[in-house]
Amino acid sequence: MSVEAQDFRRTLGRFATGVVAVTTLWEDHPYGMTVNSFTSVSLAPPLVLFCSHTNGATCKAIQAAGAYGVSIMAQEQMDLCKRFAGMTPVQEMDRFLGLEYTRSPVLGVPWMADCLAWLECRLVNTWPAGDHVVLLGQVEQIRVGANADPLLFFNGQWPTIQRPSDGVG
Repeated sequence: MSVEAQDFRRTLGRFATGVVAVTTLWEDHPYGMTVNSFTSVSLAPPLVLFCSHTNGATCKAIQAAGAYGVSIMAQEQMDLCKRFAGMTPVQEMDRFLGLEYTRSPVLGVPWMADCLAWLECRLVNTWPAGDHVVLLGQVEQIRVGANADPLLFFNGQWPTIQRPSDGVG
């Protein structure tokens, strides 16, 4: 039995994920994309990974730069999410035009404004995976930001949840 791509996508859409902006700076130009395939890998050393389509300019820039930032998005950042996901008329090379961001303290990658948290990562390995590439990064710096509701993705939509008052750990 073969699995059809559209059925596979619809099935995986039943798994709720958070949404992050993955960014980099290469040749003095900021690049960014929306990612929901982001996950932690290890605490010691601190490692995270995400998956990207192989042909995107942002993915290529991250591999060339050897570093990337992760901005964990808040619910109020839906417009940023759509812009960095290519769901607006803004072209990939112009996604940062008019946007507020800072440079991370060690590697200088872009961190988007008003996020829940930020990670600064040094790219340590990549693996081809079908029409995507897996990118593994060692976390060099972290910051916690706004105490707001997270931006979630589920079943092709962005649902809301009631945020608990106390977190784990």
